[in-house]
Amino acid sequence: MSSYRSYVAKQSRRYPSSLQPLCYFLDDPLVDQNVCRMGVLEFTPDTPAPAYRDLDHQGLYSILSDDTTTKSSFPYGRIVIIEDLSREIVEMLGSLLHIDPLFFASHIGHNGPSGDSTIASALRSRKQPFITNHYYRAVTLHGLQEGCSSQYSRETNVNREVMLLPPTQDGTCNALIQHNCSIFVQQNRNDGWLGLILVDPSIHNNHLILRQTSNSKHLPYTPTCHLFQGGYEDFLDSNSPANEWDSYYPPRHGLFEDQIYYWQTECPTSFKLANPPTISLAYYPIQIILSEWTNTLTALDQHIQHHETTISSLPNQPLHPDQSNPNPNLHALMTLHRRLQTFTTHISQTHHFLQHQEKTLFDLLHSYETIATALAQLSSTLSNTLIPTAASLTQLVEIKRTESQTFRVNQLTYLAFGFVPLSFVTSLYGMSDEFAPGGKNFWQWFVVAIPLSVFCLWCMESSTRPDGWLRRMQGRRLRIELLGGVGGG
Repeated sequence: MSSYRSYVAKQSRRYPSSLQPLCYFLDDPLVDQNVCRMGVLEFTPDTPAPAYRDLDHQGLYSILSDDTTTKSSFPYGRIVIIEDLSREIVEMLGSLLHIDPLFFASHIGHNGPSGDSTIASALRSRKQPFITNHYYRAVTLHGLQEGCSSQYSRETNVNREVMLLPPTQDGTCNALIQHNCSIFVQQNRNDGWLGLILVDPSIHNNHLILRQTSNSKHLPYTPTCHLFQGGYEDFLDSNSPANEWDSYYPPRHGLFEDQIYYWQTECPTSFKLANPPTISLAYYPIQIILSEWTNTLTALDQHIQHHETTISSLPNQPLHPDQSNPNPNLHALMTLHRRLQTFTTHISQTHHFLQHQEKTLFDLLHSYETIATALAQLSSTLSNTLIPTAASLTQLVEIKRTESQTFRVNQLTYLAFGFVPLSFVTSLYGMSDEFAPGGKNFWQWFVVAIPLSVFCLWCMESSTRPDGWLRRMQGRRLRIELLGGVGGG
């Protein structure tokens, strides 16, 4: 098994950036913390639907090493589904099937929210017999301990981030969970075929195991969660025989279970048992991912509406407490805009793959074009409306804060100019008991102190009035322009 790791090390010299995540993955013993779940769908001409059975390591090795496909069973094929990839499985698959390391590297991806080199992988996908689909699942979390400001990832073999959205009034928090699905197809020498599908872990028992990304010593915990709005919509035809009973519906735990459900319910119209094209084996994963993207867009739209409501409800008075710190909103909007651009690249990569397939259904192409258009509209709303408005509010608050500080300094200056003449007159007249409080000449203290204080204050005001007047006029005009721009936006 070590030969494949050596092969990856040699290939990393050709593709240093692309194969870097795979090299780190194979060298990290912590990635084997969870056991892979594996299963196989077996297709024969005698049965209308494939038969499913679970696999262990020995069963997977037997399928990969022993070519059980014979002429008597022609045509024959298998779809092997592997959840939560481990180092041992990577070395077994790579060694026995001679898989390009770029396949595993594209599935593992780079660490971080926007580290995936999707542009480079999209350019390479024209020449590779595999496709990696990037998508996010929308869920709602309950009882998040550290709030929504921290960064989290799932407790899985392959690092997957969890993008937290602002909490709602009922204490829940919507989140987008990163997922990848990679599909590889290989023809056997006896005219059979093998499909390999790598998926990320499902969500079972309405719980997620999360870990803080910024704190490796932070103990993982399991918040309660459920699918956002109940999960994606079933895309099978409601008039088909498979949907005659209401008890038939996808489990929606994850791509592992959902693929098995759809394959055993109804085979795609483009599927042929003898030498099926790649698009027919990838049909259900792509359809499920498309439905997940639709659900994710709904969660993103609510997220953007939350920012629109927050910004539009801010009062025009910049000293209002709600406007005391608008920078987090601006930072969150800019981060979301960068993520939307990454999402658009993910969608474009799958759309590019579909365009270069011979028998791609028009509905799939049109659906992905619709998703790409919706993402572009959300991105345009951020870049053309919300981000400029938040930036204007930030500038307005800074101007008002500067004016407030200047006003307080002037107050202290007035106090100082009033205190100096009063203390001088008091010390001067205090040398004699006749001018002390209660003395017969105490009235002279007022006659001297009050005009002297007024004169000092008048001198200070005269010296600062031209510059202060100009500053006030400029600040007032700038506030009017900014408020006019925010109201018009």
